[in-house]
Amino acid sequence: ALLLDGFSGASMVISNLGSITAGTTQPGNAPAAIHGALAASVDTISITTGASSTISSVGNALANGDANSGGAIFLDADSASFTLNNSGSISVGREATSTAAAVEGNNAIRITDIGDNAVSLTNASTGTIKAVGDGAIYLKGDSADITAITLDNSGTITADNAVLLFEEAVGATTSITNSGTMTATDSGADHLINLTNVSADFSLANSGVIESAGSRAVYVDMNNASLVSNDMVVFHNQSGGRIDADSETVTLLDINEQVNFDNNGTIRAINGASAVSFSAIGNHQVDFNNNAGGTISASGNGAVSLSGFEALLNLINANTATISAANETVVLAPSTNNARLNFANSGTISA
Repeated sequence: ALLLDGFSGASMVISNLGSITAGTTQPGNAPAAIHGALAASVDTISITTGASSTISSVGNALANGDANSGGAIFLDADSASFTLNNSGSISVGREATSTAAAVEGNNAIRITDIGDNAVSLTNASTGTIKAVGDGAIYLKGDSADITAITLDNSGTITADNAVLLFEEAVGATTSITNSGTMTATDSGADHLINLTNVSADFSLANSGVIESAGSRAVYVDMNNASLVSNDMVVFHNQSGGRIDADSETVTLLDINEQVNFDNNGTIRAINGASAVSFSAIGNHQVDFNNNAGGTISASGNGAVSLSGFEALLNLINANTATISAANETVVLAPSTNNARLNFANSGTISA
């Protein structure tokens, strides 16, 4: 619908208060509604949508080895920052109807070659970002690693799998705030939030719903070889916040930085093991607080697993807080004899 190949200039600003659609006559083989490879002169990309607006493509899986093609917004940034303020509907693919089969499309938003630039994504309470397929939002650094990623969602973001997929973000300070709903709808989903090679500050604050019908609602694989001493993981599931998956609900690997974890809401592995698992924490302090009213549960083994820590672990389960699993409810595995533990429980821990 809107082709921007070779667009040049210092900035590109798109404001949509109406409808931009692609593929109504070619479902399953449609171009993106906004697509193109931009010129290197473009430094900033900004897209703003109104509350009643629509940007959509009726299906463009264009499957390749990375399953990262397709989209409603499909841009090769050629090293430019990207800002999205969405109050409307951005979607790819088409749901099944009584007369037509579903048409899958991947990546409602696909921005590649961001380079060493920042990304800011805001999805307002009226905003919807949806893929009837994999990947609601796909970001990739390509020529260089993304420097910062900020996502603030108070609306709805949904896909079958890999709802948020960020690649080549080594060194990116990453902040995710969710007061809305993020959902992976396929029972075979293996990631909802998927970040790999993160090697700077990572924070997640949730007061809404993060829910995977499969496994791994939050999956972050840190690049601990690139971390510096003052990097930190800050994880806060606030009162009323809910994070659910079939199993392996919150998984952070190869952390090697300080961890501040607070749960005032609910985190559940509904049909399997591992509600919260942090590994390779390294020689950094961990403050792990399941605060009053907080619930962490696994129907299988291991509600909480903290491994590879070498310094002080403060583990607090507060009054009216609960941690439960079928077996091995809390597993603590230091990697050195110098590790220290401060454990206080005034709530309930059960198997």
